[in-house]
Amino acid sequence: MHQYDMAIVQQSGFSTTYSGSDSVLAFLKDRGISNPTIVNHEINGTAVTTTGAYDKSGKMPVQLLYQKLTDARGDILIPAGSGLLGTIQKDSMPVFDSVIVSDQNDIKTKNILMKVKDLVSQIHLPAARMKLGDEYVYTTPVSIPVANTIMKMVMSITYKLTNVTDSMAGFDLTMKINFDMQMDSVKSKSRGTGSGGGIMIYDRINSFPIKEDLHYNMEMLVENKGIKIKVEATSKSSHNYTIKKI
Repeated sequence: MHQYDMAIVQQSGFSTTYSGSDSVLAFLKDRGISNPTIVNHEINGTAVTTTGAYDKSGKMPVQLLYQKLTDARGDILIPAGSGLLGTIQKDSMPVFDSVIVSDQNDIKTKNILMKVKDLVSQIHLPAARMKLGDEYVYTTPVSIPVANTIMKMVMSITYKLTNVTDSMAGFDLTMKINFDMQMDSVKSKSRGTGSGGGIMIYDRINSFPIKEDLHYNMEMLVENKGIKIKVEATSKSSHNYTIKKI
């Protein structure tokens, strides 16, 4: 019986650098491929999550609806009113089993929501008792669909409790990432690493993180048929929540 209003801003950049023989580089140039190729993205959005009452088995309904999710140009990524529907067992993470769309023929939005649902299902938040200055290391594997392949990632986050009051707790975050990706289309496998950090503010009364700012850098190298491809990615994101009882 609570409502969680979320605001998210995410900025990311990708730089792809090609190296190889003069003939290979000339071929890429003739095809109009810039070297390096730089792409920047920005996402702005708001969403509302509402929870119902517990039933006799200790389970409650949960619904997540996007109010707005657009890119830097203002183009709509997920239409307003679309979202996810599921349940939460007491002291567990949400399990979303349905998607909500206003237009049943909107296959693009359905596919995006299914990816969000699958990603959420892989998140298992840590549970630990901590005192000021303590550190807790949480490691989790995550699989993310990228184009026609799957990026398999192992993410390690260190939470350090830096301040605490009766109602709030503040954490410094340190992140390390290792991942690999099998690209069948070019019969090549790539590996990469990343690192980053940020802060998290945890609402002790509502048992929920109300602010999380993260930044990270990742680097990946692919080599196939005499071409070396180096991809560098940066990301900066901020999630903020306002919580109220229904």
